[in-house]
Amino acid sequence: MNIAQQIFLKGNLQLSELKVTKEYYELVDYLKNYPNLQKIEFSRLDLSKRDDLLQDLKNHRKLRELIAQQCNINNLLNIHNLDNLISLDLRTNNITEIQIISQLSKLQFLDLSSNQLTSLKGIEALKSLEIFKVSNNKLSNIDDLLHLENIIEIDLDYNQLSNIHGLKNSTRIKKMQINYNNLQDLEGFPNNSKIRVLQANHNFLKNLVGIGMQPCLGKLIITSCSLESLKGIEGLVALEIACLSDNKLKSLQGIEFIKELKQLDLNNNLLQNIDGIQRLVELNVLNVCCNKIKSLNPLQDSINLQNLFVDNNELTSFEGIQNCVQLEEVQAKSNKISNLQHLNSLKRVTFINLENNNVYDLRQLLFLQDLNQLSQLWLTQEDANSSQYANKICSHPLYQSYCSKVLPQVQYFEYNVEYDRGAIFHGCKFNSSKVNLNQKFDVETELSEELTNQLKQQ
Repeated sequence: MNIAQQIFLKGNLQLSELKVTKEYYELVDYLKNYPNLQKIEFSRLDLSKRDDLLQDLKNHRKLRELIAQQCNINNLLNIHNLDNLISLDLRTNNITEIQIISQLSKLQFLDLSSNQLTSLKGIEALKSLEIFKVSNNKLSNIDDLLHLENIIEIDLDYNQLSNIHGLKNSTRIKKMQINYNNLQDLEGFPNNSKIRVLQANHNFLKNLVGIGMQPCLGKLIITSCSLESLKGIEGLVALEIACLSDNKLKSLQGIEFIKELKQLDLNNNLLQNIDGIQRLVELNVLNVCCNKIKSLNPLQDSINLQNLFVDNNELTSFEGIQNCVQLEEVQAKSNKISNLQHLNSLKRVTFINLENNNVYDLRQLLFLQDLNQLSQLWLTQEDANSSQYANKICSHPLYQSYCSKVLPQVQYFEYNVEYDRGAIFHGCKFNSSKVNLNQKFDVETELSEELTNQLKQQ
């Protein structure tokens, strides 16, 4: 610290905020000179050997916010009498117990993430607490939260919790994160709460029983939990976003009650059909990739659907989406699709991905001719089990020429161009009006049945 900075600190007795970093560690020696400090921030300092400094804190009775991240603090002996404190951030320290902070009755924000806590004993006295973050600890029980009825946001990620009974009285809660724990059910969830966002990824939940009636819950994220059914979801009448990927769902029974649902992610489950989705008329984003779905017929009434992701299923056609006239994006790679007829009515679609399907007739591209908004079309990608293209039309020598003539609106084709040197360029971008193709093809000439059969046999 230079002389000018020292003079400033010595003379500025009314200083209200002070931040001390590793680069300016000597600032801590001036701490006792500023009784009017309302905010102090320590960052990445080793305070474990500065008992004198921590003792000086008790004289700052006007202090309202204290931040001490990564400071190697292992106890709270010199913090408990800061009775005007409303915000305390002690992330990434070595704190093992918090019972002594029970005197901080005005505390509204408390962050104890990444410490060594096994118990929350003492927190029950913090009646004013609204935001509590205690992720990355060793908690197996949160019953000490039973008397905290004013909590509106809580983060319990990365602990060892098997239940959430301690939250059953937290009816004001609006956001809860409880990812990476050992939950087997949601029993104890506060009924009729004000919760709007719930994240419970990477637990051991089999269903949603226990979640109860939640008239305000708008966003539900439960992934990688081994969910086998949606039993219990019927109480989430205001749900708009549901992410339920990487589970073991075989049925969507119950989803039909969630009439306000707008975004639904069911990626990587065990679904063979999507029955029930026909009731979700407000749906605009649907992801059912990596399932075993054979039909899209339940989407016939999904007139508001804008983005559809159906990669890695067992579809043979797009029958069922012809009424989804708001669709802008269709991701359908790695299916068994050979017929593109039902794409013809999607006048607003701009992107279609059909890689690794079974399109063998060039004339199928004629169904895309009237899609004036279509700007990207992906068709190639080699079959993983052979050196041939999965979509046989991509192997035909007239493929590129035919695409440029039939689909002049498309600005980006995903195709391969082989040069004499053997180089392969993927995803070449071009404007068909500027491309000089060696082979010419008359679109008016009808492809013969013989040619179609040849393509099919390749």
